[in-house]
Amino acid sequence: MDGANPAARRSSSPRLAAAALAAALVALGAAHPARAQEAAAPRLGLWQFELTPYGWFAGLGGSLRTPFARTPGRNVDASFGDVLGDVSGIPIMGMAEVRYGRFGVVADLLHLGLESDFSTRDVLFRGGDARVNTTIGSVVGLFRAVDLPNQTFDIGGGARVWSVRTKLSLNPGLLPGGTQKDSTTWADPLLAARYHLGLTQRFGLTAYGDIGGFGAGSTLAWQAIGSLDYRATESVVLRAGWRYLTFDKKRGDFRLDLDFNGPFVAAAFRF
Repeated sequence: MDGANPAARRSSSPRLAAAALAAALVALGAAHPARAQEAAAPRLGLWQFELTPYGWFAGLGGSLRTPFARTPGRNVDASFGDVLGDVSGIPIMGMAEVRYGRFGVVADLLHLGLESDFSTRDVLFRGGDARVNTTIGSVVGLFRAVDLPNQTFDIGGGARVWSVRTKLSLNPGLLPGGTQKDSTTWADPLLAARYHLGLTQRFGLTAYGDIGGFGAGSTLAWQAIGSLDYRATESVVLRAGWRYLTFDKKRGDFRLDLDFNGPFVAAAFRF
C-alpha cells in the first residue's frame, strides 16, 4: 500500500462512536490498502506510477479514556452504519505509489470528520456534542525481494503519522455547561510486507501487513489486508477485500484502544 477485556469494552451506545474515534482513524488507515499486481512480470528499470482512491466500510470497537472528570471515557461497539451517520464533511481516502525497478514508495492519506450528539441523562447536563477531525498519513518504502512472472513479494518500512483534534461540549443543566478540547499528533515506525499471487492474466490475490509503534508512538499498532484483484484494462485494476487495523495509544491519562474491521473497495489507475 497498503487493553481492556474485549467483552468489557463494548457499549450499547453506538452514537458515541465519534468520541471514541478521536484517536483512531482510521482507517480507517490509515495505513493503505494492498496494491494489486499484474500476473505478468513487472517492467523492471522503468518508472511506474499508480493513484488509488478507495473506500473502507469499517465498523469499530474499543475504548477511549480521558483525564477529564466530566467525560472520563467511552466504550464503543459501532457498525459501519453507525459511524456513517456521524460523518461530517467529505472523507478523503487515497493512495499513491511510485516505483522504479525493485524499489517503490507508497504514500497514503486519510481524513475523516465526525460529529455526534450524546446523552447525559439530562440531569447534571442536558446532553452534549462531540466533534472529531482525524488525519492519517503514511509513507512506506518497499524492496521487491521476490519477482517472478506470477508472484511478487515486497518488504520494507516507513512511518505513519496520526493527527487528531477533538471537541466535547456539554449543555448546561444543574451544572453549567462547558467545552473541552484536545489535540494530539504522533508517529509510528512501521515494518511492512506485501505479497501478490497472479491467478490468471486478469485475476490475482494480494496480502499486505504492517506492524509498528513499539512504544515510540503507539504502544503497538498493526493491520492486515487481503484483496481479490481484477485487471480491467492495462491501466486500471479493481480491488475488493477486507481490512483490519488496531492500535493502543497512551499519553499520560489519555488512552485509546481501538480496532477497525470491514470490507473495502478500490480502483488503481496506472501510468
